[in-house]
This record gives sequence, structure tokens and C-alpha cells, in this order.
Amino acid sequence: MSSKEPVTLEVFTDFVWPWCYLSTVRIEKLRQNYDINLRWVYFPLHPETPDEGKSLEELFAGRGMDLDAMYQRMKGLMEAEGRSC
Repeated sequence: MSSKEPVTLEVFTDFVWPWCYLSTVRIEKLRQNYDINLRWVYFPLHPETPDEGKSLEELFAGRGMDLDAMYQRMKGLMEAEGRSC
């Protein structure tokens, strides 16, 4: 009988980015269902952001994004995972 080593999943994440937060919920489900080791790697998506942060309006200025629609989509995805934003 052979034993398999758990797979190591290396996750690059920015802990303040909403999509990264959503992925942590999903990764926890993977860990509950499979024998995996997790290695979290901090990867800031906007390292130039000051310590006090930026508003979404500042962050996405000039990109023509509908921030309300983006928020509503994220809210729906988080609620589907049993979380709130």
C-alpha cells in the first residue's frame, strides 16, 4: 500500500483585496475536502497604496468601471459563500 503526500497549494494573495478574500473561503472548502497543505504568500496588488488606504473611486479612477455593479456582484458572491462584505 502506498501513501501519497498531500499536495501543497501555494496561494498568492492580497489580504485586503475582495477577490482574494473570496478565494480564501473557497480554499478553506478545498482543505476540508482534500488532503492539501496551504502556503500563503502575501502579494500586494497595489503596493503603492498608502497606509490609510484609498477609496474605490480613487483606486479605479479613469478606468470607466461601474463600482456599484462591481460591489453588487461581489456582495452576491460573498453571500453565496455564507459571508458578507
